[in-house]
Amino acid sequence: MQRRILVVDDEAKTTDEIRAGLENSGYLADIYNDPETVLSNFKSGIYDLLVLDVGLPHMDGFALYEKIRDLDGKVKVCFMSDSNAHDEEFLTLFPIWNARDFFHKPVMIRDLIEYIKETEV
Repeated sequence: MQRRILVVDDEAKTTDEIRAGLENSGYLADIYNDPETVLSNFKSGIYDLLVLDVGLPHMDGFALYEKIRDLDGKVKVCFMSDSNAHDEEFLTLFPIWNARDFFHKPVMIRDLIEYIKETEV
């Protein structure tokens, strides 16, 4: 069974590049550029992994994850950001998580694929 990945970033170029890389590696990828749209369409139990940009408009990726976690408490997540300013916030909000769960943009597809393979159950 193919793993299904949800990618959220407000930059269409970024989501298009990540989707292409994931699909070329055999994964199914759903992309969104708006956090509100994600929430209105999210269904529990569908995704194996969320890849969320922290710097989203109207709702940052951390807040989006909290809302999604209320809908699906088992889904795994990793975050990405183009700013080092979010590093400390990530460590404060998720102190027991591994720094590997946080990517700096631009995200290298090979690094993301390696991460996904490491998180497979």
